[in-house]
Amino acid sequence: MVRNDGTLIANSESPVGLRATAPRARFVLENDGLLERTVGRGTTWIGVPFSNGKMVKVHVGELVLDDGSIPGQIASGDFCADASARGIAFHHGHFRLGSEIQVSGQIWQESPLAANDIQGTRASAPNCYR
Repeated sequence: MVRNDGTLIANSESPVGLRATAPRARFVLENDGLLERTVGRGTTWIGVPFSNGKMVKVHVGELVLDDGSIPGQIASGDFCADASARGIAFHHGHFRLGSEIQVSGQIWQESPLAANDIQGTRASAPNCYR
């Protein structure tokens, strides 16, 4: 497990991004701080189970979450994309989002698989930078 309790800058534009080569159930990314994409027009991929307990901010480019939530966890943190960003994509996997989270900007389900696998009530907010 990788746990972020501070600030994690995720600016890689490699198609590999953050992926596990061992069984994915043993490698997860738990964000209890700020996960931020700050430079570049391309795409950053996070291809391991992911949990967001605080804040995901995308200032530019795109962030793709590609392997669902950490099993048994519900995201309680906010997902925010600036107007200048392409946004945040929930790609493959099962995502569980809490009922009180705030989302703003371009946030979408990128594949038919993800479209039926995002659970939770998402509150839209014009600005969720608390």
